[in-house]
Amino acid sequence: MIKYSFYLIVFIIFLSLPFVSISQSHYPGMFLVSFTDKNQSPYSINQPKQYMSARAIMRRSQADIPIIEQDLPANPKYIDSLAFYGVQVSFSSKWLNAVLVRMDDSLNMEALLKISFVDSMQYLAPVKSKKKKRKKTARLKRVETGVQYQHAEYLKYGASDQQLDLIGLKQMHRKYLGEDIHIAVLDNGFRGMNKMSVFETLFDNGQVLGTKDIVNPQSSVFSAGNHGTYVMTTMAAFEPLVLVGSAPAASYWLIHTEDNTYEYPIEEFNWLVGAEFADSVGADIITSSLIYSTFDNPSLDHTHEQLDGKSAIVSRAAQIATEKGIMVFNSAGNDALKSWHTIAFPADAKDIITVGAVDMKAYYALFSSVGRSNNLPIKPNVVAVGKGVQSMSPNTGEIVSINGTSFSNPTIAGAAAVLMQANPNASIKELKIAIEQSASQALFPDSILGYGIPNFYLAHVLLNKQDVDDFKSSEGFTVMPNPFINDFFIVYNLIDTPSVSMQVFDISGKLAFEMNNLPNSLGLNLFKIDKVDALSQGVFILVLHIGDKKYSKKIVKK
Repeated sequence: MIKYSFYLIVFIIFLSLPFVSISQSHYPGMFLVSFTDKNQSPYSINQPKQYMSARAIMRRSQADIPIIEQDLPANPKYIDSLAFYGVQVSFSSKWLNAVLVRMDDSLNMEALLKISFVDSMQYLAPVKSKKKKRKKTARLKRVETGVQYQHAEYLKYGASDQQLDLIGLKQMHRKYLGEDIHIAVLDNGFRGMNKMSVFETLFDNGQVLGTKDIVNPQSSVFSAGNHGTYVMTTMAAFEPLVLVGSAPAASYWLIHTEDNTYEYPIEEFNWLVGAEFADSVGADIITSSLIYSTFDNPSLDHTHEQLDGKSAIVSRAAQIATEKGIMVFNSAGNDALKSWHTIAFPADAKDIITVGAVDMKAYYALFSSVGRSNNLPIKPNVVAVGKGVQSMSPNTGEIVSINGTSFSNPTIAGAAAVLMQANPNASIKELKIAIEQSASQALFPDSILGYGIPNFYLAHVLLNKQDVDDFKSSEGFTVMPNPFINDFFIVYNLIDTPSVSMQVFDISGKLAFEMNNLPNSLGLNLFKIDKVDALSQGVFILVLHIGDKKYSKKIVKK
């Protein structure tokens, strides 16, 4: 009996060894310490100027979004008291009511967990060695790599022409380029951006509102990675005849959240801190071409079952940001041909817009991560050019072709800034719905292209309901703009799929031109008519044939 007890004790000790070993491997490490409450906080929801900018407060007010306890910073008394237990405090989070700390041994954890206001602790990353840093390559492989502006009637897009035309943005650019819209860009750095010709106008006009380096607070975002630089070319570039972004007149916050030396959940926390900063300074839009799924330590990997929009730190952060009135965009990821296959985090957040990729001919890009077909909401939400995207190299200054949802996503985010500028009274929910309804497969979304390729001019029409309600429940059409100068659009609604053709007659009844085999998809169709150079100024009659039915409207060329 004594011998049996001895072996039983030895066996129990042996079983416990792996747990001790794994636990000890976390030290020294970075941990998220969550608090139970915000009691006795020096901050008040009645005095938001203590922790939010005037622009952020105004954005909340205009959207009728109240400032609540969740918006209060974590209690500084709680944070300060942690130092007594031998931990080094880093960034804190108001939305999660938590703080990031460095912990050197398990005794610190045992002591902290006994504090009444400490709710829980989560390991996020090892402490990085200052002597040796490993360059991270896996992440970069996944994501290959008062202002006066000319508007589109004079603007030559250069290499950007086709990728912007595919989403109906050039027509919007005739009046809107994203002025007064603030976009926060969360990425791995913006190396070389401040020396590139396509961004000279951006810096000269003060459209870079500021920078924040969360990964290396003492460093510069312009000396970190250059993935963010490529991202910015799709939105903010402005060099006519060379490259033009989707929102060249918007203003930008450049935020470094992605650590290029390793892959750990701490980067999700960095993203959260970046999103909270964007909220506090009053950003209207957050765009992120970062995704998270697996890590350098496999025991920390996410699972597909967690794709519920609320399990991962970064997904919770993205969803909360939308609830604060920020329009959030995130790339779907490039894992369709890899074992992960689906979208990752935070692309699963319910109310953000997740963007997949197509090529210049509007065909699905095979690498673009897909959604989970049995899940709602639809993910990805929409797609744009992500294969063969025209960008500029920060190394050579030459136009280059790059691939990845990393670049379709900011193109859409910039386009949304243009739509937001054009519709200042629309809520972010209304903007999102209009973008989805304007897309190429709005009536039959799927888990590959989502609602399809959006048309931002049609989204603008939908938001303004310009004659759309007259035919949205039956057949009919409208012409925009009318009068027109160089080209115009026809918008028509189909309740089945008949043949569609059109004829244009002058005032005497003479046929000026005709077109057959117009798009005939179910629902709203938008078709651009740009073969009108031969038409002289004056009044014409446009006749639209939908199956055996005929509709007509007067159009005017100025």
